[in-house]
Amino acid sequence: GSSVGIAMARDETSLLAAFDVARRYDHRIVVEQAMEGCSEINCSVVGGPGTETRASVCEKPVAWEEFLSFSDKYLRGGKGAEGKGAGMASLERRIPAPISEALTKEVQRNAIAAFEAVDAAGVARIDMFVREATDETWVMEINTVPGSFSFYLWEASGVAFPDLLRSIIDIAIETHAQRSDLMFSFDSEVLAAAKGGKRGG
Repeated sequence: GSSVGIAMARDETSLLAAFDVARRYDHRIVVEQAMEGCSEINCSVVGGPGTETRASVCEKPVAWEEFLSFSDKYLRGGKGAEGKGAGMASLERRIPAPISEALTKEVQRNAIAAFEAVDAAGVARIDMFVREATDETWVMEINTVPGSFSFYLWEASGVAFPDLLRSIIDIAIETHAQRSDLMFSFDSEVLAAAKGGKRGG
């Protein structure tokens, strides 16, 4: 996560260099075609039991490189991890994203669809690739709390941070109430019986 071990390769040399970095973090390495000609557009979604799922305004992060690296996301500005401006919330961005109204609505619809598809609850930021020339969109990932409160997107949507927190708390209480009647364990003597029984033929 957070673009750790990620690189863009333009030739064999840079590909091999990217392999050297990636294999420090895992034995499995994924290579995929770059989404060139696209912009990253992000949108936050709030929803869950007892509330209507809704989407925030969209944003366009402004990267220093061809894609947002770990340094772009967390180390720019030199304030360190404890600085008020550290992290994704301090990243240079354009809010609202400079895209058409129709494309904005499409991103918001897809963000809500992705949120509901994984049965999410609370608040999340959905990151998407957008190709403005064709109005195509692709969902990249869903960023959940505590990785992203995406409060800055809700502030730009007219929702103050304390109000966002109250919504998240209310959703959490209702989600817990609905799940309290569910069973999360199943008592059975099958394993105990199998332990002392004979192996089947």
